[in-house]
Amino acid sequence: MKSARIIFVITVLACLPPGAGAASAPQQGYESSGSLRPEFLLDELRAHIGKKYWVRRPLPGQTPKALFCNSSDTPICPGEKYGVEKTQPFTVVDVVIAKPNPAHSWLKVQFESGKTAYLSPQDFSEQRYREDRVAVGVYGIDYAIANAGWIFDEYPEVVLNRRRAQLERNEPATVQEQVEKERVTRASVLHVGMTFQQVLNSSWGHPNRISIATEGNRSLEQWDYGSGNLLYFDRGRLYRFHSNR
Repeated sequence: MKSARIIFVITVLACLPPGAGAASAPQQGYESSGSLRPEFLLDELRAHIGKKYWVRRPLPGQTPKALFCNSSDTPICPGEKYGVEKTQPFTVVDVVIAKPNPAHSWLKVQFESGKTAYLSPQDFSEQRYREDRVAVGVYGIDYAIANAGWIFDEYPEVVLNRRRAQLERNEPATVQEQVEKERVTRASVLHVGMTFQQVLNSSWGHPNRISIATEGNRSLEQWDYGSGNLLYFDRGRLYRFHSNR
């Protein structure tokens, strides 16, 4: 009876149309586990070593986002985290791997002043600026941009001024629709922030293999297309990729 029930469930799932269910990603090749898979989480963490990022200053009326620790003791930051009062660059100089759970690891960073600090991968991911977070709505451009992230891949003022000028030249809804359309229709160009379905609609299509990891409400996925082509998703959004295409 149990075997028949399993076969029935598999048959029903196979008959579902594409995109059915909570996630629109393909089902074949999945490997699920109850904890983060270190074989791709650690690679993702180490990939930041040597790279330069920027943390922006708070805007008028904003409180600095508390992101940094003076110590790397795991699994929690001792004392209170602190924010920075001015825009400044930092470089990831090392990764402190937490055992047995690498999800509690730390990025060791060094500011331009020479001061070192520690940044959790979760804060790094959640507070990294993304254009798809700039939803103008009723609060206006400055409010939207100010709440779209604190960590930037390039000098923040350049990014923010470019985005502000784009929004001021066009109706906000039109800009958002155009950005979304470009993300879906550009054949082989990947963009940070793409959804599962947008990648599937592109020329990348379905991967050869998918690895999934979950911890609490966080879901990480690695899509492997072979030949070193890897896409990484965090909670359904593309946040890093390695392409040889």
